[in-house]
Amino acid sequence: MKRLLAVSLVSLVAATAAYADGLSATATATASARFIQPISITKTADLGFGIIITGPSGGMGISANGEQFPNNVEVLPGNVSNARFTVSGEPNLSYSIVLPASATISNGAQTMLINNFVSNPSGTGTLSASGTQEVGVGAYLIIAEPNQAPGDYSGTFAVTVMY
Repeated sequence: MKRLLAVSLVSLVAATAAYADGLSATATATASARFIQPISITKTADLGFGIIITGPSGGMGISANGEQFPNNVEVLPGNVSNARFTVSGEPNLSYSIVLPASATISNGAQTMLINNFVSNPSGTGTLSASGTQEVGVGAYLIIAEPNQAPGDYSGTFAVTVMY
Protein backbone atom coordinates (compact mmCIF):
# COMPACT_ATOMS: atom_id res chain seq x y z
CA MET A 1 0.00 0.00 0.00
CA LYS A 2 2.87 2.34 0.78
CA ARG A 3 4.31 1.51 -2.59
CA LEU A 4 1.00 2.22 -4.32
CA LEU A 5 0.72 5.52 -2.48
CA ALA A 6 4.30 6.49 -3.45
CA VAL A 7 3.71 5.60 -7.12
CA SER A 8 0.43 7.54 -7.10
CA LEU A 9 2.13 10.58 -5.53
CA VAL A 10 4.97 10.52 -8.12
CA SER A 11 2.41 10.21 -10.93
CA LEU A 12 0.38 13.13 -9.52
CA VAL A 13 3.46 15.39 -9.26
CA ALA A 14 4.55 14.55 -12.83
CA ALA A 15 1.05 15.16 -14.18
CA THR A 16 0.78 18.48 -12.33
CA ALA A 17 4.16 19.67 -13.66
CA ALA A 18 3.19 18.75 -17.21
CA TYR A 19 -0.21 20.38 -16.81
CA ALA A 20 1.30 23.58 -15.35
CA ASP A 21 3.73 23.95 -18.27
CA GLY A 22 0.81 24.21 -20.69
CA LEU A 23 -1.00 26.85 -18.66
CA SER A 24 1.66 29.54 -18.49
CA ALA A 25 4.07 31.28 -20.79
CA THR A 26 6.51 34.14 -20.39
CA ALA A 27 7.50 36.89 -22.79
CA THR A 28 9.59 39.98 -22.42
CA ALA A 29 9.04 43.53 -23.69
CA THR A 30 11.33 46.48 -24.03
CA ALA A 31 10.63 49.68 -22.13
CA SER A 32 11.75 52.87 -23.84
CA ALA A 33 11.33 56.63 -23.83
CA ARG A 34 12.15 59.36 -26.33
CA PHE A 35 13.03 62.82 -25.10
CA ILE A 36 12.41 65.74 -27.45
CA GLN A 37 13.20 69.44 -27.52
CA PRO A 38 10.61 71.57 -25.71
CA ILE A 39 8.58 73.82 -27.97
CA SER A 40 9.11 77.58 -27.68
CA ILE A 41 7.85 80.72 -29.39
CA THR A 42 9.65 84.06 -29.75
CA LYS A 43 8.14 87.30 -31.04
CA THR A 44 10.10 88.82 -33.92
CA ALA A 45 7.65 91.62 -34.89
CA ASP A 46 4.64 93.33 -33.30
CA LEU A 47 1.19 93.71 -34.84
CA GLY A 48 0.96 97.25 -36.19
CA PHE A 49 -2.30 98.71 -37.49
CA GLY A 50 -0.46 101.81 -38.71
CA ILE A 51 -1.27 105.49 -38.45
CA ILE A 52 -5.02 105.88 -38.84
CA ILE A 53 -6.62 109.27 -39.44
CA THR A 54 -9.56 109.86 -37.10
CA GLY A 55 -12.89 110.01 -38.87
CA PRO A 56 -15.89 107.75 -39.22
CA SER A 57 -16.17 104.42 -37.45
CA GLY A 58 -14.77 101.44 -39.30
CA GLY A 59 -11.87 99.10 -38.88
CA MET A 60 -8.46 98.02 -40.01
CA GLY A 61 -7.61 94.45 -40.91
CA ILE A 62 -4.12 92.98 -41.18
CA SER A 63 -3.75 89.54 -42.78
CA ALA A 64 -1.42 86.90 -41.39
CA ASN A 65 0.90 87.78 -44.30
CA GLY A 66 0.86 91.53 -43.55
CA GLU A 67 -1.63 92.73 -46.15
CA GLN A 68 -3.78 95.63 -44.98
CA PHE A 69 -7.54 95.91 -45.38
CA PRO A 70 -8.85 99.32 -44.27
CA ASN A 71 -12.62 99.47 -43.79
CA ASN A 72 -14.01 103.00 -43.97
CA VAL A 73 -10.78 104.47 -42.55
CA GLU A 74 -7.75 106.19 -44.03
CA VAL A 75 -4.34 104.79 -43.14
CA LEU A 76 -1.07 106.59 -43.84
CA PRO A 77 1.65 104.55 -45.58
CA GLY A 78 4.11 102.64 -43.40
CA ASN A 79 3.94 101.25 -39.87
CA VAL A 80 1.51 98.48 -40.87
CA SER A 81 2.73 94.99 -40.00
CA ASN A 82 1.52 91.55 -39.12
CA ALA A 83 2.90 90.10 -35.91
CA ARG A 84 5.63 87.52 -36.52
CA PHE A 85 6.94 84.74 -34.34
CA THR A 86 9.58 82.02 -34.58
CA VAL A 87 8.54 78.63 -33.25
CA SER A 88 11.38 76.29 -32.25
CA GLY A 89 11.41 72.69 -31.10
CA GLU A 90 11.85 69.10 -32.24
CA PRO A 91 12.58 68.89 -35.99
CA ASN A 92 9.74 67.73 -38.26
CA LEU A 93 7.09 67.62 -35.53
CA SER A 94 3.64 69.16 -35.95
CA TYR A 95 2.25 71.61 -33.41
CA SER A 96 -0.97 73.54 -32.73
CA ILE A 97 -1.32 77.33 -32.80
CA VAL A 98 -3.81 78.87 -30.38
CA LEU A 99 -4.84 82.48 -31.01
CA PRO A 100 -6.84 84.74 -28.72
CA ALA A 101 -10.55 85.29 -29.35
CA SER A 102 -9.99 89.01 -28.81
CA ALA A 103 -7.69 91.61 -27.27
CA THR A 104 -7.85 95.31 -26.55
CA ILE A 105 -5.66 98.32 -27.12
CA SER A 106 -5.97 101.49 -25.08
CA ASN A 107 -4.61 105.02 -24.87
CA GLY A 108 -5.21 105.02 -21.11
CA ALA A 109 -8.67 106.58 -21.40
CA GLN A 110 -10.30 104.81 -24.36
CA THR A 111 -10.21 101.19 -25.44
CA MET A 112 -10.66 99.51 -28.82
CA LEU A 113 -11.33 95.85 -29.54
CA ILE A 114 -9.18 93.58 -31.72
CA ASN A 115 -10.73 90.33 -32.97
CA ASN A 116 -10.70 87.86 -35.86
CA PHE A 117 -7.12 86.75 -35.21
CA VAL A 118 -5.62 84.64 -38.03
CA SER A 119 -2.28 82.89 -38.48
CA ASN A 120 -0.12 81.56 -41.27
CA PRO A 121 0.21 78.64 -41.01
CA SER A 122 -3.39 78.39 -39.86
CA GLY A 123 -4.20 76.23 -36.83
CA THR A 124 -1.24 73.86 -37.07
CA GLY A 125 2.33 74.03 -38.25
CA THR A 126 5.21 71.65 -38.84
CA LEU A 127 8.73 72.41 -37.72
CA SER A 128 11.42 72.23 -40.39
CA ALA A 129 14.31 69.78 -40.43
CA SER A 130 16.25 72.38 -38.42
CA GLY A 131 13.41 72.61 -35.85
CA THR A 132 11.99 76.08 -36.61
CA GLN A 133 9.08 77.71 -38.40
CA GLU A 134 7.97 81.31 -38.88
CA VAL A 135 4.37 82.16 -37.96
CA GLY A 136 2.57 85.31 -39.09
CA VAL A 137 -0.44 86.66 -37.17
CA GLY A 138 -3.01 89.21 -38.27
CA ALA A 139 -6.26 90.56 -36.81
CA TYR A 140 -9.00 93.16 -37.18
CA LEU A 141 -9.10 96.42 -35.19
CA ILE A 142 -12.65 97.65 -34.60
CA ILE A 143 -12.92 101.44 -34.63
CA ALA A 144 -16.39 101.73 -33.12
CA GLU A 145 -16.36 105.45 -32.25
CA PRO A 146 -16.49 108.08 -34.98
CA ASN A 147 -13.60 110.52 -34.56
CA GLN A 148 -11.70 108.16 -32.26
CA ALA A 149 -9.64 110.19 -29.80
CA PRO A 150 -6.13 110.83 -31.14
CA GLY A 151 -3.27 109.18 -29.30
CA ASP A 152 -1.08 106.13 -29.14
CA TYR A 153 -3.02 102.96 -28.41
CA SER A 154 -1.37 99.74 -27.35
CA GLY A 155 -2.08 96.41 -25.68
CA THR A 156 -0.86 92.85 -25.69
CA PHE A 157 -2.11 89.49 -26.85
CA ALA A 158 -0.77 85.97 -26.46
CA VAL A 159 -0.09 83.29 -29.06
CA THR A 160 0.34 79.77 -27.71
CA VAL A 161 1.97 76.80 -29.45
CA MET A 162 1.93 73.19 -28.26
CA TYR A 163 2.82 69.76 -29.55
